[in-house]
Amino acid sequence: MQSLGERVTDRIPPQTKNSSDARTAQPLWLTTLILIAAYAGTGKLCLLLAISPGYASAIFPPAGVAVGAAFIIGKRAFPGLFLGSLLLNLWVAYAEGHHFGAIGMAAAILIATSSTVQAAVGGWCLRKVIAYPAAFDNIHDVLSFQLLSPLICLVSATLSVSSLTALGIISPANFGVHWGIWWIGDTLGVLVILPLTLVAAGEPRALWRKRAATLAVPMALAFSLLVVLYINISKWEQTDSLVEFRLQSQRLADNIQSRLDEQEALLEQIERLFANENSISPETFRHFTQKALLRFPMIQAVEWAPRIDAADRPAFEARQSTRIPGYQIRERNEQGGLQRASDRRYFYPISYLEPFTGNQAAAGFDLASTATRRSAIIETLRKGTIVASAPLQLIQGPGAQSGFLLLLSVTTRSGDHGLVLSVIKVSGFMATLLPANTPQLFVRLIDINARQTVYDSFPATKSPVLLQQQLELGGRHYRLETAPSPAYLAQHTGWQSWVVLAAGTLGTGLLGALLMLGTGHTARVESQVDERTAELQESEARVREITSALGEGVYVIDRHGNIIFSNPEAHRLLGWSEQQLRGSKAHALFHYMRADGTPLPLEACEMLAVLHTNQIYRGEETFWRQDGSALPVEVCASPIIRDGSSTGAVFAFRDISERKALEARLYRQAFYDALTELPNRRYFMDRLQQAIHRAQRNNQRGAVLYMDMDGFKQINDSFGHEAGDHILRLFAERLQESVRKIDSIARLGGDEFTIILEGLTDPFADAQAVAQKVIDAISRPTQIAQQTVRMSTSIGIAVFNPASGETPDSVLSKADMAMYQAKQSGKNGIAYS
Repeated sequence: MQSLGERVTDRIPPQTKNSSDARTAQPLWLTTLILIAAYAGTGKLCLLLAISPGYASAIFPPAGVAVGAAFIIGKRAFPGLFLGSLLLNLWVAYAEGHHFGAIGMAAAILIATSSTVQAAVGGWCLRKVIAYPAAFDNIHDVLSFQLLSPLICLVSATLSVSSLTALGIISPANFGVHWGIWWIGDTLGVLVILPLTLVAAGEPRALWRKRAATLAVPMALAFSLLVVLYINISKWEQTDSLVEFRLQSQRLADNIQSRLDEQEALLEQIERLFANENSISPETFRHFTQKALLRFPMIQAVEWAPRIDAADRPAFEARQSTRIPGYQIRERNEQGGLQRASDRRYFYPISYLEPFTGNQAAAGFDLASTATRRSAIIETLRKGTIVASAPLQLIQGPGAQSGFLLLLSVTTRSGDHGLVLSVIKVSGFMATLLPANTPQLFVRLIDINARQTVYDSFPATKSPVLLQQQLELGGRHYRLETAPSPAYLAQHTGWQSWVVLAAGTLGTGLLGALLMLGTGHTARVESQVDERTAELQESEARVREITSALGEGVYVIDRHGNIIFSNPEAHRLLGWSEQQLRGSKAHALFHYMRADGTPLPLEACEMLAVLHTNQIYRGEETFWRQDGSALPVEVCASPIIRDGSSTGAVFAFRDISERKALEARLYRQAFYDALTELPNRRYFMDRLQQAIHRAQRNNQRGAVLYMDMDGFKQINDSFGHEAGDHILRLFAERLQESVRKIDSIARLGGDEFTIILEGLTDPFADAQAVAQKVIDAISRPTQIAQQTVRMSTSIGIAVFNPASGETPDSVLSKADMAMYQAKQSGKNGIAYS
């Protein structure tokens, strides 16, 4: 019986085995580093989408990376997977508390162990059921993968969540919820990421590399769109969940501002008490403030501090000592203790304070002895309004307590000056307002003027401020910052976005399965196409060998008229290379081209009708070479028929230039006079017949001028035949100068010439004018053998019209007779018939 390794090896083609061996030969340290980076990197990204406390995510890509790596390289993946998971979880633990605690370290090790065990189980199961290398191109492999993934992911969900529960990170009451989230996250991670892992490093390499565009890109795009949707839904959920937080924050801000405003009102009442009396006794002060202190328990103390000049200090201290034994005006020393105040121009010692118990240490303290308090005193004296001091350390109470003072300057009826003030201990002040909100909110109060935090209940770990509101007291500005606590977030967590992400990720995994099936089928088809293409290429090579030996040009076009094949003889005849011809439209390139390079209409190309009629075409055509010269050819075009319809055509053509040149010469000899290059009698008679037909058809009239040269024989005898030939050519040239381009001239033989005139309005007058023009042109002198010679001609005119019913012979005969009449009348004249 074969082992698993033997069975897998037997299924690997030679080139794949070499690739796999090369991958196995990769240094273990490099493999480990790659897996650590892949596991920790993808894990940290996905944990941004995690459910609190940060361990369970709707999708966990590292699970797919781990199972995929174990599937591809087996045990060599385990060190990198364990270390990658350990690094990721230590990273998470540090982010939670900014330190590595024993519980966080234990959780990281246990989760890393669970993840590695799951990867080992998953890799073994997939190799057992599917085997490796795996193309995932059939229903069995893809369906097995889809069904095994949820079973494999039971391992880490069970081991990890149990470990976290045992460590107290997850409460037993929430075990089921976190186990389900963990299992779903790992399952979706394997379904989505394992195919992408195979694209990156799987075998057979050629197939998985091709799937980068057809599998990895669509899945990545679908998942990216899903994440965008998830983020938007999460934002909506967060906004919805923070509605109550904003209401609580607003109520807190309103409550704080209201209480601060009440402190100002209280000071104003005390100020009126002193302003309306000459002197206020301690008992009156105590009685007046007791009700206020009961109403405002957040006030540390209410105090009266008169202004005492230096000269009045002894008497003042003596009076106060009768009420408070040992009373003296005091200040803080460098160690923070209280001592007798040094001499100065004036003092603001605390004289009355309620409640006395707990605040007695402040009795006699000179408010003007510290810079912070002195600054507030100067401000209230200058403005005459309530002023809040900057944050300071209070005299009364145990330890260094932070607070601030509300001061208001007072002038009594007797003219004495002093200060009434409230002492606010911030922790006590906030405690009276926050008991119901403390579990729900983190609160921070900042003195904006002093840029100093007055109160802060935020945790040591960095927590973002979600809401800021402005407060005002005694001319100072404060900023109240709030953020929801974990307890609030736990009570207001929405699951819609998580469900969307989980469902969408499952859909992405199913999309991946369909794409693997589709691309696998495509790969098989492409393999068959490659084989067929190789056969066709071999067949084409044979065709090239055959057509190269032919003496005819051959080219093949597809149904659209594009050239797909041409042989060397076609290249030689047309002057185009194979690269220039291939893919070009034959009609636009060399079929029916005008001399200026512009093509005639496609429908005028009768030869290309074979693409539609499925009939063979044989005929003569004119092709145009690359240099613009015309190439007369004899063409045979045969359609290529597939399934009853034409898919193209084969054209075979040969050069018939020599034959055409011979035909042209023979035609010239048959219809043209060799000496004058004018049409001969045969051609003239044909043209005359056509002229008579046109006259009958168009109801027009015409005329024939018949002429010969007077005294030609004498010239010929006197000067020789060469001179006679010259005279005949000159005669022909002067005839051509005398007539229109549409008029036909011919030499019938000897010195006899004819002219056909068509479309005449007054045939006799028009013919007479032309004849006279001819006589004038002919009579111009010329030089022959250094002698001046004058030629003359006698012209006979015969008119034909639509009603005459005449034939070419009868018209020519009448013109001949008229010409003889002109000669008998003295030559160089004109006669009519």
